[in-house]
Amino acid sequence: MRDPGLSPEKLMTKKGKNLFLHSAVFLALVSVDFYSKSFMVRALIDVEALDLLPFLKFVLVHNRGAAFGFLGDANGWQLAVFVGVAIIISLLIVIRLFASAGSEPWYEMSLVLILSGAIGNMIDRIRAGYVIDFIQVYYQDWYFPAFNLADISIFSGVLILIFHVLVKDRENHKGV
Repeated sequence: MRDPGLSPEKLMTKKGKNLFLHSAVFLALVSVDFYSKSFMVRALIDVEALDLLPFLKFVLVHNRGAAFGFLGDANGWQLAVFVGVAIIISLLIVIRLFASAGSEPWYEMSLVLILSGAIGNMIDRIRAGYVIDFIQVYYQDWYFPAFNLADISIFSGVLILIFHVLVKDRENHKGV
């Protein structure tokens, strides 16, 4: 909720500062995702996997599908669909960020995280035709599908968004 005591000039300044912060976080996350994938491709070119901990390793996976490899074995049409969906969702998020800048920090940061991850994976799809995944969590013979930093960003953003919605819903019900 916006402070009614803020003048339009102060509000625009606050909005501008938040948009700058969102842009900086977005660029940092997309850059770290891009360079981590590039680094891991080079680091894992000659090895099958690099064990880090008894439950965590680096592997190189080319994911042509969506989450958990969904539609990964389709005959190529999914690439255009995934890129198109990412573009539409990204545009909607950017519009929402401009509309709400400075009014709900947790909500806005959740959107920035989701946007960063979506763009990071979209860059892979456009550049290579697949998403580069390299982090794998496992326990004995059970393996969680490989993922990357963009996926962590999306997951974190969704968690924050769910938490934000639940808190807002609780606050709205207290006022009834």
